[in-house]
Amino acid sequence: KEKFRKTIRDVARKIDQDNPPENSVPYLLASDSYYYYDLTKNIQETGTISPRFQASKYFHPKMSAPDGYWEPLNLHPYLGFIIHRILSFFNKEIPLMFSVSITSLFVTVLTLIVFIITAGVMRVSPWTASIGSIYFLLGEIFLKRSAFAWYDNDPYNVFFPLLLIMILSFGFGSKSQ
Repeated sequence: KEKFRKTIRDVARKIDQDNPPENSVPYLLASDSYYYYDLTKNIQETGTISPRFQASKYFHPKMSAPDGYWEPLNLHPYLGFIIHRILSFFNKEIPLMFSVSITSLFVTVLTLIVFIITAGVMRVSPWTASIGSIYFLLGEIFLKRSAFAWYDNDPYNVFFPLLLIMILSFGFGSKSQ
């Protein structure tokens, strides 16, 4: 049994030595991430998601091929591109795929800030807000959908309702004082 495991380790080590990794960029998680990545590449190459817009939709030639499809406008790829531009300022060689991998983490940090501000407006004690933010961030569905290399628009499903609660909290808080 030990000889068998040693053989597996030796073969794995030999494979790693013979085939060094060519690319240190992580792959994106899930197929939707590549959909948004492709749109972000369009922005990087042409300056826009699509050359054709109509009302609040853009034409996506790769959807429903070969005819294409009119998709509702989505600003998520633009956020990924802005994050890429910011990171490119510090490292000119940073790959687009690595930059967009951070987008969900960025939205998570914004969501956490909104959560803490909302807790403060509601006069929640700092200790309770800290424990609540830990539970909030470790919620299974939120943790899974806001991981590094998850370039999908799922974190907005938490961010925007929480932002609205924060705004309402400001409104109700000032009314009661």
